[in-house]
Amino acid sequence: MFGRLGEGVDKFVLTDSDMLKFCASWLSEDRPKNLCNKLRDKYLLMLGNNYSDWLFRFIWYSMRKDNMGRGMLASESLDESLINFMTRNAAFTKKDPAAVVRQIQSRLAKKLEQYENDKFKKPEENIDIFISYSRSDSEAAEALYSELTKLGKRVWYDRYNLTSGGAFMDEIHKAIRTAKYFVPVLSANIEREKRDPHVYRNEWDWAMEVAVSMGRTYIIPLTVGDFEFYGSSVPDRMQRHNAISCPAIDDMPEAAKKIVHAINKE
Repeated sequence: MFGRLGEGVDKFVLTDSDMLKFCASWLSEDRPKNLCNKLRDKYLLMLGNNYSDWLFRFIWYSMRKDNMGRGMLASESLDESLINFMTRNAAFTKKDPAAVVRQIQSRLAKKLEQYENDKFKKPEENIDIFISYSRSDSEAAEALYSELTKLGKRVWYDRYNLTSGGAFMDEIHKAIRTAKYFVPVLSANIEREKRDPHVYRNEWDWAMEVAVSMGRTYIIPLTVGDFEFYGSSVPDRMQRHNAISCPAIDDMPEAAKKIVHAINKE
């Protein structure tokens, strides 16, 4: 935020007037609520040089006014009073910028490791997408899960999310009720299994109950292969939703993009 584009007082990336306008809005009732929510429990990294000490402190105080974020500060020539100010505000301060960079790298690595270890240790709630499928369509479901996660979506997929020995039907029900979107994977196997009992039919029922209370699209059916979705044995309430087609497993990357596109349009 504080870097220079060139020499002279007019060559900052953001001028002091820009920063003061930002602070004025932050301290008013019109402050950006989405940004505030994003900053909660996050670190604030302030980059740059040659700004007045008072302006930096004012900006920092504004950002910290409602405990919006923590922070790190680094400079080869930090003023001791500024170090004390940042310390009182629970910032990580170092005179050696490289030490802060190393600290950031270390913390990010630990966070990523923790995320990889913990993300499937318990069923997740409030995830982006719940995948419902027949065991006969496990290959398609696995491919869909892989592609959606590559696109940055948090996906509930029973192979990873169900706890061992847990009350799995309760876990599934809770995940569906709190998911933002429900994607049933539908293929010719659904027709072959129409007279057999399957858990995915319970999932459909729960999802259709949730869909009634939604003021937007909630169910996004995905058809795999040459399955004729409309006019099939799939319940009429499910057939009212626009399906996305995936002709073959190899086409799953494109199908996943279409699902994400449909979500982003909402």
